[in-house]
Amino acid sequence: MTSSAYVFGHVPAATGDHKVLRVFTAVYDGRTIRQPCEVLTVVSGDDGEQQRWRPAPSPPVPVDTLDPRHRAVTGGVAHFLVPQRAEYDVIVSFDLAAEQWRPSLLRCPLPKAKRHCHSSSLSLVELNGCLAFVHPDYRAYAMDMWLLVDLEKGPAWVRVESLPLGKILRNKQEIMARPLMVLEDGRIVFWVRAPYNVVRVYNPRTGECEETVDFGKLTSIVGLYRGDLLGLNQY
Repeated sequence: MTSSAYVFGHVPAATGDHKVLRVFTAVYDGRTIRQPCEVLTVVSGDDGEQQRWRPAPSPPVPVDTLDPRHRAVTGGVAHFLVPQRAEYDVIVSFDLAAEQWRPSLLRCPLPKAKRHCHSSSLSLVELNGCLAFVHPDYRAYAMDMWLLVDLEKGPAWVRVESLPLGKILRNKQEIMARPLMVLEDGRIVFWVRAPYNVVRVYNPRTGECEETVDFGKLTSIVGLYRGDLLGLNQY
């Protein structure tokens, strides 16, 4: 069995390029046997040399190429959540500017004994430029989020106030809410997947949750476009 994951990100420093990381997984007899990687620089015009896939190193540990919830890009770095048999899951990161995997693994903020959910329910998201670790605690019926911040001693996880899942999810059929962004007034935009695929905006100050978009049952993934919509007219 084979699968591939494509991660698109912007390199904010130096050239400001947009790049795509492709991780290819080959599985035999239930085991990941190799994960070759490639990088593509996305440029405008007809520069064919730049728009060719270039080989990149394989990750230091096998990464998940099936579940898009287990990867996110922030600040030119692609992060992959890697479940472990040990007490803590880890995150492995690829630097899009250097086109190299970072040698050190980042430990997730929550030990398995305190998760009260399966690894498949965890997710990584980019929230307003920060990497967020999202944990749905089904025992407490709450959503906990940690933000990765840079401190003097290095990166550290900072826990955000727990959010009540009962305000975001409307019935027992809805089991997953993925945060998309934090608005300027502090409200949080969520995509609630299955069975209805809707976007809801939760206000932590008032506890109100408003449904804004209904994508229908056929939608499988939702993303954000942060560019200028007027600029699309030139394409």
